[in-house]
Amino acid sequence: MMPLLLSGLSLCSLPLSSAAQRPEPPRIAVLPFLPADASPPAEGWSVAVKFMARIEEKGPLVSVDWRSLASLMEERGLDKTRLRDPSTLAAIGRALRVEAVVSGSFVSSGGDSLARPVLVLTATGEPRQGPEFRVPRDVSVPAPRLFVDPPAIPLEELPELRDAVVDYHPCMNASLLIDELEASILDLKARYWASQLSKGVNMSAIKFNPGSTITDPDLKREFYARIKAWTRQKDIPELSPTEIKEFAEADEEAIRLARLCGIL
Repeated sequence: MMPLLLSGLSLCSLPLSSAAQRPEPPRIAVLPFLPADASPPAEGWSVAVKFMARIEEKGPLVSVDWRSLASLMEERGLDKTRLRDPSTLAAIGRALRVEAVVSGSFVSSGGDSLARPVLVLTATGEPRQGPEFRVPRDVSVPAPRLFVDPPAIPLEELPELRDAVVDYHPCMNASLLIDELEASILDLKARYWASQLSKGVNMSAIKFNPGSTITDPDLKREFYARIKAWTRQKDIPELSPTEIKEFAEADEEAIRLARLCGIL
């Protein structure tokens, strides 16, 4: 047996490889961190990657992104709504043949994310809370605007380009495209925000209203109606890794397009 201090997480009493006569560091799987507030779920993998960079010299690591995690849990029949449960994390560790699993929660504010790692021993399912740490967020910076406007050339003087410009303008039918994206994840988004409200998240602290990207009035009313319906439920299921990925990708694209086209 050998102890291993993993960025403040004490990983001890782990079995050593029987094939080796000398101590070997245990294998550890690092999963995406889960948002503890209204932080974007997609940032959980970025937090995990930055955590791995802090501890990679401590021993062999197995990284498990959202896509791989969703596939593994589906294959093993694991409950995707119980990703915070130590017994589920231990089962994931056994499937990956590692001695411990690291996951945790995070909250994002401004340019930083505050993460709270949790280490679970695969053999016992025992959870161990690690010290909080901060990492910079991956914030995309928009390209600077040109200080000199390009020359104005009437389209009629360039007939061969006229149709191309019209067909490929990034904001053409932007509202329709955004609403299609939002409609595809409407219940996931409503369930996510209902879950946040049930946890006491202060909506006034959110930078923008979660329904502000929806331009169709009927779709927006349906979105808020679904949030209300979910908040009336005794238990609101957490989004599974697959659902988090689907929700995060579609909502991120809708927000990007809304900002690009001046809708948000």
